[in-house]
Amino acid sequence: MGLEELPPAVLGEWFTEEKRLLAQRVLRAEYERGRSLAQIALDSGYSVTRVRKLLLREGVELRSRAGKPVQEHGAAGRLSLRPGHPQEAGAAGRAGRVVEGGGLENR
Repeated sequence: MGLEELPPAVLGEWFTEEKRLLAQRVLRAEYERGRSLAQIALDSGYSVTRVRKLLLREGVELRSRAGKPVQEHGAAGRLSLRPGHPQEAGAAGRAGRVVEGGGLENR
């Protein structure tokens, strides 16, 4: 089983249950071979977010970058961006300015 078996990801289209289950099995096999989320996303054409969500639905315990299991991150399950992160600057330009602690102050 390899990435060539993945159903194509079409922007704005949902997977049928059959396609979702197939994608979950294929992604799980790749991840359990030691590949990272980023490697799988790059080779599959899926976003890292899609890969992550499908693996979580499959019940896979994700590794951190250091190879340890990932823990939940807050109520929304999101990681905060560290100060100076490139996406933080982009978000600040649209939504407000970055304040102490890495949050955004709305304009």
